[in-house]
Amino acid sequence: MVCQSPMEVQRIAAARAGLEHWTLRCISCGRIDQMQVSADPLVSEALGWIEGELRPPH
Repeated sequence: MVCQSPMEVQRIAAARAGLEHWTLRCISCGRIDQMQVSADPLVSEALGWIEGELRPPH
């Protein structure tokens, strides 16, 4: 993301439970980045906050 060009996914592999290991390559400069992303974007730790006991003040 140094040159701000789009990245393309080169490889996706299983990682720890609930995660995937992505290898991305810049289409302009060829830089390679690796990251771990949620395997299911609809499942989030934020749901605990949304469905929890935390409520706005009255």
